[in-house]
Amino acid sequence: MLYKKIINGDYKVPNFVSPMAKDLICNILQVDPEKRFTIEKILAHPWCNLVKERLDQGVLFEDGTIDIDSEIEIGRAHV
Repeated sequence: MLYKKIINGDYKVPNFVSPMAKDLICNILQVDPEKRFTIEKILAHPWCNLVKERLDQGVLFEDGTIDIDSEIEIGRAHV
């Protein structure tokens, strides 16, 4: 039953999710690969660009910060 739901894209986005976020989720979970968002489209989506501030200092955890590896970019790694 779960497999059928996944294949058919049968899911519900909760009501508390904003329309813009819902649009992004629906496009990411699109079952047709030709219509599914690529990483470039995801990053260009208005919801992903609501906050312009970059968190270059690292990822915050309750015990401190984990530094961001500046050699790694989204979608590809520098060699």
